[in-house]
Amino acid sequence: MKQLSFVIAFIAMSVFSIVSAKAQTAVDGVYTGTLSNITMNHNQYDDATGVEFDLIDNGDGTGLLLGSIGPIGSMPGTIEVNLKVNIAKDGTLSAQPTVQAGELVLNEGGEMTIYTSSFSGQVSGNTIHFVLNTYAFKAFDEEIFPASVTFDGNK
Repeated sequence: MKQLSFVIAFIAMSVFSIVSAKAQTAVDGVYTGTLSNITMNHNQYDDATGVEFDLIDNGDGTGLLLGSIGPIGSMPGTIEVNLKVNIAKDGTLSAQPTVQAGELVLNEGGEMTIYTSSFSGQVSGNTIHFVLNTYAFKAFDEEIFPASVTFDGNK
């Protein structure tokens, strides 16, 4: 009888750990939505719809946000977002300032690294919301080629 109780307890613990692992990766997915509040080099641009971002949860409180922005306005290429993020248990997203956010891939060839000024967001259910502020480099403590977007999307 003790063996049966032990086996049942072991199975129950295994099931709970599988459920917990699935809950941790619930934020994983491709989110499709709208970029709004788009500002580049201090100029405002219209919203962009049908934009996709992929959020990958590493299961250890970190993840990766992947996506593509642009071209928008006279932007000389696209911004390929490849940002390491922190994912809290409550779905809060964050990233350290000055970390590499991705690359500006130029139409004429070549790439320019972009960095975060700030990043914050929230995943709740099948929705995501985040604000990403970037720049290409700093000169005399001033951000050069600043850009900012807000993204709201659903899985």
